Amino acid sequence: MPVGKETAGATERIIGEWMQDKDRASLVIATKVAGPSSRPFLLQQREIELHGPAPDPSEQLCHSPAQLARACDASLSRLRTTYIDLYQLHWPDRPTPLWGASVFTQALAKGVYSMRAVDTAPSQGRPFEEICSGVKALLDAGKIRAWGLSNETAYGVTMFCETARRLGMALPVSVQNDFSLLDRRFETETLEACHHYGVALLPYGPLCGGTLADKYGASRDGHKTAKLQLGRHVEFADFQARYHAPPSLQASRRYADAARKHGLTPVELALGWCASRWYVASTIIGCTTVEHLREDFAACGKRLSAEVEALVEGIHRANKNPNADHEGAALL
Repeated sequence: MPVGKETAGATERIIGEWMQDKDRASLVIATKVAGPSSRPFLLQQREIELHGPAPDPSEQLCHSPAQLARACDASLSRLRTTYIDLYQLHWPDRPTPLWGASVFTQALAKGVYSMRAVDTAPSQGRPFEEICSGVKALLDAGKIRAWGLSNETAYGVTMFCETARRLGMALPVSVQNDFSLLDRRFETETLEACHHYGVALLPYGPLCGGTLADKYGASRDGHKTAKLQLGRHVEFADFQARYHAPPSLQASRRYADAARKHGLTPVELALGWCASRWYVASTIIGCTTVEHLREDFAACGKRLSAEVEALVEGIHRANKNPNADHEGAALL
């Protein structure tokens, strides 16, 4: 769901409470620090958590060393732990195509961010050296044990890794990018860069908010049949619009029909395919019910036959990356 003032930090607080009677050493806890966005309540929430001063109204979210430090401390407080296993930079602190957009436009080249609801004043973003130095301070202090990237490009992965090498610090271990049967752009240049630097993929959106689960009836009539089941596209129709725009629904229908013809559910096909890629370390799932969660767990362990793999490739070639580059694709 879209982050709001009422829900900011809630997941960390819930997990922090849950962890209190668990063996912390047996858990791998990952969280993120927000990138540039005109969401001042995130800055306010950090200081409320830390009993700090109210932030300057002109201050914008970014990955400066100072903000990285405060954000990390606030996360540690909410999680009620002394360290975070994987700390991820949540989208780049520079103008770059995001969330379905794939064209590096002249506006981006001039430093105008492409995000909805963000300050569009020209800016080239924060230097890689400055961001890495902030991350290094957290690593050296033992507050985080590893770090990762999110929504990154081949250029971003390469620059972060080379900068980390120059600073004598650990390289990022992961990148959390949008990746599914409906968006496989990661498999080209970004995968090549990640492979050479040992950066694993943690895909988000493998079911595209339920679209690839056939949650909204996409495989029956080619469009979202309203409110068939509770889900994010019903509750938040404008959120991640690329996941349920017509091109995505049409391709999803083909995948769902193919799955059933081979004795699979749409979830088994979508998650089984995603989780079994050689470059995927773990697949990020979402659910509305416990039943969905159990189905997701089972589907992630599904291995597809060579025949089904070939069928997936055929559908992909005829419907390449429908989540990208249509009207509304770049919305969060």
